[in-house]
Amino acid sequence: MTMIAQTEHLIIRKIRLDDAEFIFELMNQPSWIRFIGDRSLRTLEATTNYLRDGVLKTYAESEIGLFVIERKVDGVKLGITSLIKRADLPQIDLGFALLEHYAGHGYAYEASLATLAYCHSQLKLDSILAISQPDNIRSAQLLQKLNFSAEKLVNLSHTQTELQLWIYHTQCTGNTSSCKNLLN
Repeated sequence: MTMIAQTEHLIIRKIRLDDAEFIFELMNQPSWIRFIGDRSLRTLEATTNYLRDGVLKTYAESEIGLFVIERKVDGVKLGITSLIKRADLPQIDLGFALLEHYAGHGYAYEASLATLAYCHSQLKLDSILAISQPDNIRSAQLLQKLNFSAEKLVNLSHTQTELQLWIYHTQCTGNTSSCKNLLN
């Protein structure tokens, strides 16, 4: 296991091939497809290929990618956090998703805080972006709780709809005007 962070309740680690069944379930649930996008992973074999040919190769090139959120007490896989560098954005963006039956218990908040700490301590980043569907109220509430600020609507090449762009910057707490140059 290659752990990137841990909290009192959670382990955040790099994905492995034996996570394919979990990733298949996560990426095919209705909330993932609606708010994140359909990855067209209709079989376990397609999911394994997606992990092997995409996610695992990313780790060889950088310390960012998708990370499993595991509960410490029993090893149950709850969801993922992600750090992705998109061609359309000037900075790495934070993502998160949980299996629907684990949402609303504070796991995404705890895992996201740990992932942000990893960004600062290991990756030496002082600003991180996030994107969300404008109607994804749960994500917006979590990003606000994490001290992200909504900046503007953006169109990214991989989507057909406008997305809300968020920014988190350690030097901008309470005043994001000094950080707007990061988004230009």
